[in-house]
Amino acid sequence: MAEARAAVNTLRVGTLSLEQVTSAAKLRGVQVHGVDGGILIVIPSVKFLWRQLVGRIRYIGQNFQTLCWPAPVWGVLVAIALFTAAVLNSASDSWLRNNWVANFLWSVDENLIGFLSLSEYFPRGLRILYISSYTAMASLLFLSLLNRLVMRIFLQYRGWMYERKPSIATKIWGALMKSFFLGQGQSALMYSFQNAMPRLPVPPLKETINKYLRSVEPLLKPDEFSEVETQAQLFLKGEGANLQRFLVAKSWLSGNYVSDWWEKYIYLRSRSPILINSNYYGLGYAYHIPSAIQTARAGVLVHYFAKYKRRLDSEQLPPTTIRGLVPVCMRQFERIFATTRIPGRDSDLLKHISGQTTTHVAVLYKGTYWRVDTLSDSGLLLQPFQLQDQFEALMSAVDNADSSGLRVPGKDDPEANIAALTAWNRTRWAEVREDYFGEGLNRMSLEEIESSIFVLHLDDRAPADWTESGHLSLHGGGTCRWCDKSFNLLVFANGQATVHAEHSWADAPVIAYSWEWVLSHESISKVYDKAGNCLRPEASVDTAALAAKPKKLALRGPTRLEWLLHAKAREAIAEAVVHAKALCEDIDLVVDCFATKTGGYGKGLVKQFQCGPDAWIQMALQLAYFRDQVRN
Repeated sequence: MAEARAAVNTLRVGTLSLEQVTSAAKLRGVQVHGVDGGILIVIPSVKFLWRQLVGRIRYIGQNFQTLCWPAPVWGVLVAIALFTAAVLNSASDSWLRNNWVANFLWSVDENLIGFLSLSEYFPRGLRILYISSYTAMASLLFLSLLNRLVMRIFLQYRGWMYERKPSIATKIWGALMKSFFLGQGQSALMYSFQNAMPRLPVPPLKETINKYLRSVEPLLKPDEFSEVETQAQLFLKGEGANLQRFLVAKSWLSGNYVSDWWEKYIYLRSRSPILINSNYYGLGYAYHIPSAIQTARAGVLVHYFAKYKRRLDSEQLPPTTIRGLVPVCMRQFERIFATTRIPGRDSDLLKHISGQTTTHVAVLYKGTYWRVDTLSDSGLLLQPFQLQDQFEALMSAVDNADSSGLRVPGKDDPEANIAALTAWNRTRWAEVREDYFGEGLNRMSLEEIESSIFVLHLDDRAPADWTESGHLSLHGGGTCRWCDKSFNLLVFANGQATVHAEHSWADAPVIAYSWEWVLSHESISKVYDKAGNCLRPEASVDTAALAAKPKKLALRGPTRLEWLLHAKAREAIAEAVVHAKALCEDIDLVVDCFATKTGGYGKGLVKQFQCGPDAWIQMALQLAYFRDQVRN
């Protein structure tokens, strides 16, 4: 459509000109760039700085609200005001102003303002006012922390995990949890239960060694096992005891003594390609595609992901609980968006941009990369139809390159396969990134991708079944998945949508929950017309948010990201493509549905045997490996 083509931004991120650098800096704060002849310093507008200040104040308010829970903020403020008024109106010889706590606080304050030589500027009434105020505040926060401490003690109970039917003890425990912790005051914010999370206990060393010996005994010959058993006992009596003490000390200083080591040594220090080996995928609807129009589906999904991000930033996402009783740690959720795994020569680094500092998505279509904003210039969230227009604009520009004057790389052009670098050996990718993407135009384009909230791939392929969707989602041929990004949203030509996720920043349930939230909101909201396009204000019969006529918004159109690739950079990309395709050819994947109701072999059948599906599958894999090796 004509209005979509007109939305293509005429400002191309193609050179380090003043206009383009300042445009890129609008949402990223103060920047310093090296240009020909000197240094260019970019200071954002007053509007941007004001938004940053408001965002910081809002962040402090959210933390205060979390700290006050289970009491509402207004209740805390009213209690402080009432206590302060009572102290101010009490007689000077009353208990409120003459108990040992009051005398101690008065003495501390007197010494403090005396040290600062401010006593002559502080009237007695003012001193009583602020001393009583912060005393009331400290008392209420102490009660809040005490509430979390008691809750942490309650969460040490594990009986509910192993019972087929709840025992009387579990029922009493559940009733107390509901009455005193989960059912109090206002609704809990995202991190309301974080300080109540029990620390991960360190198992006794002897118990750990016994488990190890039991696990290796079936795999070793008698003489080999005897040697291992001897070494284990020496470890138990020697350096093992010292290491155990250090581990216990670390467990008291952190909520989870193993998480940082796990992230660093299992994921970030690994030098193997993360495509297939570490990254994973998630499919969408099993039998239903809400719209077969690719741009409409992309517009709706990006809109709801952006809305979900706002809920995360404002901590309005309710904490996840097990059976409505046991809260789960929510820390991994904060890195869903705007997180990138930066390659290093020896170890990678997770880079996360918090808050509303970044609001754009990086879009890949037929080998071209684009920046598309999810907010208007006034800070309002773009509606699905507005995003659809943006995606149609860039697709039209690429598909009609001859008339639009856009340079589009061919399918085998290294520029179209830059993403293959993220699927390469981590050290080689780090070296290439440092050599060819560390400055100038390439660095700016790379920063746009790495600072985006996620990568959207408008894939021109149309998977015919689950297996093909699985292959395209997991690797896409090895050249078009930005593996370093926290996740890629993939929307195919037939409207199917899936996700491809990097593993180090969080466990799979985090992205699964987020993906389900987006899909469920797409399903219950009437956002498509009969033709499958996104509803526009004139035609909308849904909620007021979609039905109301939008304000006149200044929209930034899609901005093309360009690259300047020298011969050696192209050679490196070509080599990465070869390795990525070899990885993809070495995988056997079939996706099917085994419904227990129709005689299939699925999780329902496994649960009938009172066994967890995860443990069942792991044992099946071990048995298959054992049989494959034909060991007696």
